[in-house]
Amino acid sequence: MPAITAQSSPPRITSLRPETEGASTSEIVPAQRSPQFSGPEGLRARNRSAVETSPLRTPDSQAPLLSTRPTPSSPLSDHVVASQLQGVVMASLGVRELSPDVEARLVENAGVLREKGFDTPEKVQGLLKTAWRHDSILAVGALGLTGSAGYAIGMELASEKLVAKLPGHILRNPPALGMLVGLGVGAIDVAISVMGQATVKPLIYNGAEGNALLPPSIEVPRGAEAIMDSIKQATSANFLKNLPRIPTPGLQAFAERHLHGVQDGSILRRTADRIDVGLDAGLGVAASAAVQFKNLTGATGYDARMLLRSDLGEVIDKMQGSYKDSVVNVARSVGSALMQPAVPLAVVATVGVFISELFAANAMIDSAGHAEAGSHGALPPDRADWSVMTGKRASSVALMALMTATIEFGAPIVAAGADRLSGAAKDVAKAAAGKVSDAAMSAIAFVGESANSLPDIGAWVTQRLGLHSGEASRPNIEIGPTPHHSVRIEELPT
Repeated sequence: MPAITAQSSPPRITSLRPETEGASTSEIVPAQRSPQFSGPEGLRARNRSAVETSPLRTPDSQAPLLSTRPTPSSPLSDHVVASQLQGVVMASLGVRELSPDVEARLVENAGVLREKGFDTPEKVQGLLKTAWRHDSILAVGALGLTGSAGYAIGMELASEKLVAKLPGHILRNPPALGMLVGLGVGAIDVAISVMGQATVKPLIYNGAEGNALLPPSIEVPRGAEAIMDSIKQATSANFLKNLPRIPTPGLQAFAERHLHGVQDGSILRRTADRIDVGLDAGLGVAASAAVQFKNLTGATGYDARMLLRSDLGEVIDKMQGSYKDSVVNVARSVGSALMQPAVPLAVVATVGVFISELFAANAMIDSAGHAEAGSHGALPPDRADWSVMTGKRASSVALMALMTATIEFGAPIVAAGADRLSGAAKDVAKAAAGKVSDAAMSAIAFVGESANSLPDIGAWVTQRLGLHSGEASRPNIEIGPTPHHSVRIEELPT
């Protein structure tokens, strides 16, 4: 039998074996010298030795650096990943040093990331980019469009089609006309905006609601401060988007003077209204998108909020969820929005009041500027002086900014009041149900007690009629039943 050579030298690295789990990298595999058998036995021994070899891990790390498979979570590896992500968090927060609770949360979430398979900074960066791309499209694009599309549609319908079909007595009453137009525009605007919010917000991964899930040391607006920030942000956006509407009548007069030779400074009313509505709609979409972008980034930045929120594991599960889960979440959000009509109705009423005031103010400015005794009184009905139209645009800008501030200030108050009323109504209904249940139980107990104390009516009837319970008709228990006698028909007496 051939002699077996001893193996005293260290193993040689002779092959790269590709991973079997679909990874693009390879693992270094050491080659073990098989016993030197000759013939078929030697071939089988060498094949068996090649199959039984195990992968060699790099000596300077506990994890295979060339593998994309997640490694088991350990405190050391979590701290390593967290230290690699500190630069991202500090850049997003705009600070040079992290507080202890932020560092602890980052280490904790590093373990969550490793468990989900994101165990390198490159994979985490890919996760952040994917989430940002998805959320920015939905928030800035979808919510930005639905947040202002309803107002633009309502104003377009009001200025071109619906107003002309109203009765004459309403057209001659600017406040009433403004109230009808405002209620219609507000209803369309609120319906599209509320449904847009209810449909899109459940699909966003890392929205502004994540600010409430950050470590306590991170200062984000809360309570009254958050309401004031919302008022400032919405009011300033509304004012800035309406501000370019003021100089448009003057620019239109300049264009008509040089293109059509109009020398009296008048402009066509219909053209001015169409320009104003189009500018209002376009700038409204831009302003709404800017507000949504600001809400998405927030005071902490998108990346820091994503990496430091306490429900990071749920967010990743949501990103990896199915379309069915998204449909269920959207359906629940829409149902919840339909069950809370207090704020939308209050917003519609507010829009109606302010549009009514706007129509009244514009009618007063128009009548005063085009009075018969004035310098512009001779203008035809389809033309207006550009300075008068500029005054109307300025009043619109001021009233719309005030309306936005009123809505932003009043909406949280109305929502809180509706919640309290709903809670009080539920408590009253619960108390009433308890009282009804107690009354029913008392009635059942009374009926049971009364049934036990009822007189024996049968015995009383028997006693009054002189009847007795026939003892002879009852079988005698001691001697048995009464014998039965049969009689033939011919024996009966005639």
